[in-house]
Amino acid sequence: MPEHDAGLLTGEAFFHNITHGCEECFDQLFLRFFQALLSMTTKIVRSEAQDLVQEVFLAIDEQRERFDSAKGSIRTWVL
Repeated sequence: MPEHDAGLLTGEAFFHNITHGCEECFDQLFLRFFQALLSMTTKIVRSEAQDLVQEVFLAIDEQRERFDSAKGSIRTWVL
């Protein structure tokens, strides 16, 4: 991981590193937000929550250049 301890990086810093090719950072972003996203989607769509979470992370990976920290936090964007 680029020069920072994963526990100290903000979500935005992770995402910056992801957009610059850090696959380990994407793994860490997944671990950081998976449970919150799964919990939220379970309340909304119950039986399809795990599939939806997988689709969200796939979309994040495919659309990473669309994140704009000036518009909000990475947590808000992911959730």
